[in-house]
Amino acid sequence: MKADFQSLLAALPQTASANYPLGTPFVSGMAHGSMRAELFVPACSGLGHDIQQPHTQDELYVVQGGRSIFCLCGERLQVQIGDLLFVPAGAPHHFEDFSPDFVTWVIFTATRVASANQTTQPHDPRTRFTQQTTSSTPESPP
Repeated sequence: MKADFQSLLAALPQTASANYPLGTPFVSGMAHGSMRAELFVPACSGLGHDIQQPHTQDELYVVQGGRSIFCLCGERLQVQIGDLLFVPAGAPHHFEDFSPDFVTWVIFTATRVASANQTTQPHDPRTRFTQQTTSSTPESPP
């Protein structure tokens, strides 16, 4: 499957709705099973702000252009092209102060389900994820 960025961008805004009287600022790029990917351009709604609500699925955002402030559970982060953002299911979040050219992929993943080895406590979205790196150079013997 392939989602063509330029074609999807040209298709925005989508048809107006009650929440978006000047046009819907997102368009579906692809879907498979419980995964779906959309292109989101909040400025094209003409509202001047992002009105999205928490979702039932985890989300990944991949910023493709522009800049914005991303608000996640009260934390404010500056984001720009190339940034990757994670939002756990149910977490309040939105974009603020987005540039007119701000555009991001939104990837909705499988509904969050705890495994038998995990606690059923909700994940705290303010928890920082750390990237573990490994060296490609073998360690020196002791």
